[in-house]
Amino acid sequence: MFDMSDRKSPKERSNVRVFVLKPIEGQKTTSSTGLVDPGLFEGTNEISAIMDTRSLLWSLKYKNGGLPGALKQSFTSFSKLFAFVQQYFERRGIRIVEVID
Repeated sequence: MFDMSDRKSPKERSNVRVFVLKPIEGQKTTSSTGLVDPGLFEGTNEISAIMDTRSLLWSLKYKNGGLPGALKQSFTSFSKLFAFVQQYFERRGIRIVEVID
């Protein structure tokens, strides 16, 4: 499991962070509709956390395509967004292996 404590100090962090995802071995990747964009772990699509510098709220964005409804929300901190995204994808057989900032 990815540990946020291994990263740079908060003062050195970017306001755009890209999640690197990988299917959990032995589990099938599914969503509530039965589909998860395979491009998220094949490298053809990516999901980013973006902080709005005016409101300081964090939200998510796909490089290509629209977000599933459950991911269309804002968070008051990156740690809250990370915890939600981690649970969301783990329920779908996908693990966060790295956060690039």
